[in-house]
Amino acid sequence: MGNWRIVLFGFYMLGQCTMVQALEGIRFQHKDWELACDNTGTCRMAGYGYSEGEESYPASLYIERKAGNEILIGLARVEEYIYDEKERDRTLQAQLWIDQRDLGIIKFDQKDDSNLEYFARLNSEQIHAIIRSLAKKSSQIEFRTPKQVWKISDQGVTAVMLKADEFQKRLDTPSAFLKKGNSHSPVLEQIDKPIVNIPKFHTDRKQIFKFDSPTGQRLLKLLKPLGGIDEGCSRLSEDDEYNFFSVYELSEGKKQVEAACELFAYNYWTLAVVMNHDLTKIEQEVSTFGEYNGYDGKGIISSEMKGRGLGDCWSIRKAAWNGKIFEPILDTDTGMCRGFAGGAWDMPTYVVDINYLP
Repeated sequence: MGNWRIVLFGFYMLGQCTMVQALEGIRFQHKDWELACDNTGTCRMAGYGYSEGEESYPASLYIERKAGNEILIGLARVEEYIYDEKERDRTLQAQLWIDQRDLGIIKFDQKDDSNLEYFARLNSEQIHAIIRSLAKKSSQIEFRTPKQVWKISDQGVTAVMLKADEFQKRLDTPSAFLKKGNSHSPVLEQIDKPIVNIPKFHTDRKQIFKFDSPTGQRLLKLLKPLGGIDEGCSRLSEDDEYNFFSVYELSEGKKQVEAACELFAYNYWTLAVVMNHDLTKIEQEVSTFGEYNGYDGKGIISSEMKGRGLGDCWSIRKAAWNGKIFEPILDTDTGMCRGFAGGAWDMPTYVVDINYLP
């Protein structure tokens, strides 16, 4: 989050924007639980566990609470061992057990826009029973089927709950997860997402300049001195057929220029700047040390980084061209590296609404 904070500040300063971010999101982890609260005030908690047996498979519990109201969303995910290929097409069902009490069936039959594997949506009774259990010193939460039992760890959950209460200003109030009280101090209210306008411009105009071309040589001279190049952009010093500058037309006579910086086993990043039409002046340093790794040609620059080679945890950032600068529109990750292909959940700390101008 530290690097992202610097990038945010740089975007606003370089764009001479007077808007001040009203609320800064946070990210917090302790043992088997984690928390992400975003700039609208919504907090998301996730805890992890595994199934019993010779081969363990991951399980996760997700709890979301918006600022202001006390409405909770509870979701659950598991990975399972398929004993028979015929079982792949059936809907997995499990019994939810909390502190040796049967709280009914949960069906892993839900999907969302993130294309996650199927997850279960918990009802209100189940969610509140889980919260009461987690608030105790010891909690037992299990998803049971005739063939497998998954257990959710309670290690670290109280620290995460306290951090969520603190962020939403609920400490000592009736709506706190922990340390409930009778205080009537105002809690954090939900904040609307910022709106980022993306102007219409030609997205199919792209030029390629090899490093050894006249334009490539001029760009190298301008871009090599940028911060972090010596340590984090070694490919600018390599002259081969794979090294070149991609130049995209933006609006307002500006151009997006990018080149590969570093290539790793499963991650890479790019150098990216906004320049004037003649490619003689840098107007915004968008990515100089791994902030982003690709421009989509449609006004969005993004970064998707694996936490490890297995691909079970990702960090994702995006910024959009608003006609003057690339402005942050998303900072999220997919939770801890706990064995879920593609990541377990969407855990953002910064979100916006995008408005594409006609």
